[in-house]
Amino acid sequence: MSSFITEPERRIPVAGVFDVIVCGGGPAGSAAARTAAAAGCRTLLLERNQALGGIWSAGLMPWIIDCRRKNGLMRFWRDRLLALGGHMHCGRTLGVPPETLKFFLEQDLLAVRVVLRYGTTVVGTQCRDGGITHVITESKSGREAWRGTVFIDCTGDGDLSALAGCAWDYGNDQGMIQPASLNALVGGIRGKDVEKFFVPDGKIPLRDELARCGISPSYAMPSLFPFGSGVFGWMTHHAYNVCAFDADAVTRATLEGRAELNRQIAGLRSLGGIWKNLTLLATAERLGCREARRIRGRATVSIDDFGKEPVPGETISVSTVLPDVHAPDPAHGRGVMDQARSLPPFLPVPFLAQCACDRENLLLAGRCISGDFASHASYRMTGTAVTLGEAAGLAAAWSVCSGKAPYLWKDVSCLSLEEDI
Repeated sequence: MSSFITEPERRIPVAGVFDVIVCGGGPAGSAAARTAAAAGCRTLLLERNQALGGIWSAGLMPWIIDCRRKNGLMRFWRDRLLALGGHMHCGRTLGVPPETLKFFLEQDLLAVRVVLRYGTTVVGTQCRDGGITHVITESKSGREAWRGTVFIDCTGDGDLSALAGCAWDYGNDQGMIQPASLNALVGGIRGKDVEKFFVPDGKIPLRDELARCGISPSYAMPSLFPFGSGVFGWMTHHAYNVCAFDADAVTRATLEGRAELNRQIAGLRSLGGIWKNLTLLATAERLGCREARRIRGRATVSIDDFGKEPVPGETISVSTVLPDVHAPDPAHGRGVMDQARSLPPFLPVPFLAQCACDRENLLLAGRCISGDFASHASYRMTGTAVTLGEAAGLAAAWSVCSGKAPYLWKDVSCLSLEEDI
C-alpha cells in the first residue's frame, strides 16, 4: 500500500489584495498590523485562533514583560491597559486579565481599519523574483490565496518564512530547545491569603506548598500571578523537547500538561485552609512554546551584543531583560538557568535582524527574528515583541509608499527607551 496520495491540481480563489499582510495576531502581529494600518496601508491580519493576543490570550500568559521603558505603541498600550485595570509588578511587568486584552486589541485595531480574519491558518505561499506574491490559507471558507505587497511573519514559529523557503536555525548548540508550558487561570482563592506565593516577590515558593500534598511539579519554579478581580495566573508546567511544529508532540504535551494541572489543583484543595475553594478556571487552548524557528535575517542578534550601545540608524529596539533560559534538559534542572546573569541587562536589536535574507518583501517580528539561542531568550519577551511589531509595520508602510524593498528602510530609530539606559 502506498504511503502517499496525490492531490489533484486545483484553482485557488484570490480572496483579497492588500498592501500589507501580517500572519499571526499575537503581541508582535497585533502591533505590526495596527502600525501599518495607521500609516494608511490596507492591512490584513490572519490569525488561526478566534482572538488576538497569542500567548497573552490563547496561551493564558497576559504578563507583559519588559514594557516599562518602552516608547511608541507599547507605551500607549501600557497606559491604556493600566487605565482598564492592569497592574504593574516590580516596575516593569504588566498583568492584565486575558479577556480585557482580547477586547482591547480588537477595538484598537478595528479603529484603524485593520482587516481581521480569524480561524485562518497559513499553509503555503507563492513566490516570484525573490519575493512573496501570495499567502495561501485554510479555514472554514476553504483554501484561499491572499495577494500582498509586503508580508510580515509574526507566527512565532516562523511558519510563513519556512513555507516561503527561508533558512532558519533551531535550538542551542546541541539542538536542544527550552521546554514549553501549558498555562492556566485559577480562582477561588483570596489575594491576601496567597500573596506570599506570588512571583516574583513571594516569600514562600509555591513548590514547597505543592510538596505538602506530595506533588513535584514538572516546572521547579512554579508561579502564581495576580491578574485582579480574583483571577490568578498559574504557570507550573514544563514539557521538554517539544517541537512546536510537530503536531503529535504538541498533542502529547498538552494532554500530559492538562492532566498535571488538574492533579495539582486537586492536591492543593485537599490541604483545605486557604486552598479549600481553589478552582481551575481555564487551561490554555494553546501550548506555550518558548522557541521554534529563528529565521535567518540580514543581521543576527547574538549573546555578544548584550551591553552594546544602540547604534543610530541601525538599532530598532532594546530588550532590557537578561536571557530567560528555561533549562532544556530536565536532568540538569527543571527551572530557569542562571548562566547569563553576569551580562549587562540590555540588548540592542538591529532592524536588519527583522528582514528575512531569502525573501525581499518579508519582514519578521516577535520571537522568530534572526538571533542566537541566548539572545532569543531575551528579545522573545512580549514587551519587546510589541516594539519589533511596530518597527515591522513602519518599515512595511514605507516600502508600500516608496516601492522599495523594506530592508532598505533608513528611518531606523530606537523605539524602546523612554530614557537613556
